Amino acid sequence: MSNVPYHSSIVKNYKTYENSFLPKIVHIPIAQECDYEYKIVVKKGDVVEEGDVIASYVDSEGNCVNIHSSIPGTVLDFVPTICPNGKFEYSIKIQLQGSFKYLGKKKSENNVDAIFPKLF
Repeated sequence: MSNVPYHSSIVKNYKTYENSFLPKIVHIPIAQECDYEYKIVVKKGDVVEEGDVIASYVDSEGNCVNIHSSIPGTVLDFVPTICPNGKFEYSIKIQLQGSFKYLGKKKSENNVDAIFPKLF
């Protein structure tokens, strides 16, 4: 379980963290597009950060298509995974470790009135 900050300068007497659940191990499928042969650019034991390129494909026109890691962690293995189209393709198994660099959109002041009902 991880903590996610709750951002508000109005609420001062409450805990400023909420619990959230993140998977400890993630499988990122390599075959993201039909009929493309992606080349895995990481190996077992590599430490990756979120956003690092883990596989790539270069088409006949020289266009490069990359698959990025969605979490920071260690590459554990390459395992066959069933895809939505019914085919078995390989996926990269990554164990979550470290911390996230990108926290998404900028924090903004939360409207506390929308979260807590007015009692009076």
